[in-house]
Amino acid sequence: MGRCAECYERYEKFTERCFEKLGSFISKHPKLIMSICITGNLLLLIGFVNLSTEDDVEILYTPSNSQAHKDRTFLQDLYPDPTTANFESYQLLTFGRYVDVLIISKNKGNIMSQRYVDEIKHIDRFIQDSIVLYTADGSNFKYSDLCALGTTGCHILGGVIFETDFQNQFISNNMTYPFFNSELISPLFGKAHRQNGYLTSTIGVKLRYYLRQNTTLSESWEKSFLNQILNLKTNITDIAYSNSDSLGIELNKATNNDIKYFSLTFTLMMTYACLASASSWLKCNNIANRMNLGIAGVITPILGIGSALGFVSGIGVKFTSIVGVMPLLIIGKWYSHLCGKIQQAILYSLHKPIVGGGRH
Repeated sequence: MGRCAECYERYEKFTERCFEKLGSFISKHPKLIMSICITGNLLLLIGFVNLSTEDDVEILYTPSNSQAHKDRTFLQDLYPDPTTANFESYQLLTFGRYVDVLIISKNKGNIMSQRYVDEIKHIDRFIQDSIVLYTADGSNFKYSDLCALGTTGCHILGGVIFETDFQNQFISNNMTYPFFNSELISPLFGKAHRQNGYLTSTIGVKLRYYLRQNTTLSESWEKSFLNQILNLKTNITDIAYSNSDSLGIELNKATNNDIKYFSLTFTLMMTYACLASASSWLKCNNIANRMNLGIAGVITPILGIGSALGFVSGIGVKFTSIVGVMPLLIIGKWYSHLCGKIQQAILYSLHKPIVGGGRH
């Protein structure tokens, strides 16, 4: 124990001397130090011009060195992109690129009639013809330009609904279920009822429009879909829709909402802390005034966080929404430390010696 205590004492004295020299140097050259720090922070902030985000749930929440990740990478190298020709959904190694559309009757009644079939066809035509991706170079892309290619064209999960033979059997209540012409159709229909191997009623149908994975335009078309599908008007059906990024989008929304409320809460707390630490601000006493120290304590982590984010963005590291809570955690830690110091100062002022001895 004696040697440990001696070693600790030497380390502590060495550290004290280092900080003493640093403090002495800063106190002799305050303007130079502040200029260097502020200039350095501003230079690092330039990295924000290279800021990019990562919202893919699989990338964010799947360990990069896990066995599943290694196996998937191996299979992706072994098998080519399946969406470019003869595509079937079971070939996908990931969730893929797609948009889902769920069509349900407004009255939650049976849709096995011609008017519902006509409306489903109207919705399909709107998706394929009216949703258009416009690019900066003046080009435009429809679903048919970016769709995953099956054996007979664009592969749509539920595309059997648009075949003439299927529609005739569907309307006449003469459609076999859960298989139709050796194709499993039970995943397509909502609240389906069957009797003696035939479909008797269903309230809705689900369609999935697959997109190619070998182009970033598919992701852009998905975003156009979310914006333009709002223009679709239906008469006897309601629709619900999503895309392959919907989970990531909703997670980002939840995080961003939390950041908004956290920011408001911490702003109020920091304002209170600065005002509470201002013992002499009305007298303009910058020596005794702790308010300036409180403000500096807020500005310092903000500059540090901005510099760090600017640096990592500049070297190509992508930003994720969960990182947005980092400033709040750091400033919150500073706030709790400041509150402790304020409490100590108040207790000291209540028990400090008065002239003539004694305490009050």
